[in-house]
Amino acid sequence: MSTDSKIVTVPKNGQVCLGKKYAGRHARLEFLSENQVVITFGQFIPADHTSFFTEEAEKKLKKFGEYEKIPPKNNSVEKLKASSKVKK
Repeated sequence: MSTDSKIVTVPKNGQVCLGKKYAGRHARLEFLSENQVVITFGQFIPADHTSFFTEEAEKKLKKFGEYEKIPPKNNSVEKLKASSKVKK
C-alpha cells in the first residue's frame, strides 16, 4: 500500500482533483471531522439492494438453482388442461 501524500489548496469552487487515475471510479467520502476526510474507492451496494446480499437470499438463490437439476415431466397439454379444471 502506497502512502503518497500531497498538499493542495482547495479552490473557491470546493473541488479537489484526484487525477485521471481515479476517473470513473466510485468513491465513498467519510467526513470524520471538519479537518479530516477519508476517501475509499470500491463498489458500493445501494441501500435498496442490500437484501440481495444476505445469507438468507444466498440460500434461496441456491435452492432456486437446484430446480435446474430436476428433469421435466412428460405431460401432454390435454392432461395439464384436464387437471387444472375446477371439479364440481
